[in-house]
Amino acid sequence: MLLIRFRNASKAHSINIKYTSAIVLKRDIIPTYTPQNLLLLKTFYSTKNVKIEESDNLSRDIRVRFAPSPTGKLHLGGLRTALYNYLFARKNKGKFVLRIEDTDKDDLAYKCFCSSSTLEEIRNKALKEGKIPVYDKRCSMLNKDKINSLENEGKPYTIRLKCPSDTNIINDRVYGTIKMGASQQDDAVLIKSDGTPTYHMAHPVDDHLMKITHIFRGEEWLPSTPKHLAIYRGLGWEPPIYVHLPLLFNTNKTKLSKRTGDVDVDSYRNKGYLPEAILNFVAFLGWTPKNNSKEILSLDDLSEMEPPLCRSSL
Repeated sequence: MLLIRFRNASKAHSINIKYTSAIVLKRDIIPTYTPQNLLLLKTFYSTKNVKIEESDNLSRDIRVRFAPSPTGKLHLGGLRTALYNYLFARKNKGKFVLRIEDTDKDDLAYKCFCSSSTLEEIRNKALKEGKIPVYDKRCSMLNKDKINSLENEGKPYTIRLKCPSDTNIINDRVYGTIKMGASQQDDAVLIKSDGTPTYHMAHPVDDHLMKITHIFRGEEWLPSTPKHLAIYRGLGWEPPIYVHLPLLFNTNKTKLSKRTGDVDVDSYRNKGYLPEAILNFVAFLGWTPKNNSKEILSLDDLSEMEPPLCRSSL
């Protein structure tokens, strides 16, 4: 069953998806042929290169989610991420949740009173010095009297996460163990000046409350993972298992974006491409199944393939 949940919605909805015959989809989109992508078949769902820890707790009920933001139409990269989530849940008799991330409107966090112009100055200074443009934590050093004074003046502020000062270690099921130094991490804004939560705050809270066990998402979110893990630790929650997927690129080697180009799923459907053609196309971007004699695979076929979407390897 497919569950759909919109933020602020009162209930989830179930959807039945029907498929017709398929035609071949032209290769208008190409995968990124990085070492990670070329070895996707071996490393994506394999224990050969990534050690599985006991804390992964694979005995729990599987729940995964696809959580796009409503900033544009769904492109093929997003469709592939959603498909991998869905097939993994289907393979393991789990649940796939579609959640729309509409977030536009213990000394673990602090109030930041910096204006947009101040933040821009900090960024430009870091770039000029050849440093990573992260926030310099100046507001984390304000004393209580200064904070009270600024609040009494009515100065707007955001709430920032105080990132750990030690090295962050990420155990990802595609890229393995990744270490990120403290100097590479930004103190992410959790609550905007108008009181609404940012994605960085909403995503861990929603995932915990919805009991999400595995998160499949694009590799562009890897740098943000330490922030999300810090929130889990700060709230005393067990983090999910992360699986970051290599990005898809256009034929001109630019990153696929739902804001630019004719790459959204609707445009392909309007051109006459059928569901099975699109699903088979995105399913095999980055790897090729072994010993497969079928030209077009159904969702049942895809969910049963090994090693992709194999519970024992995640």
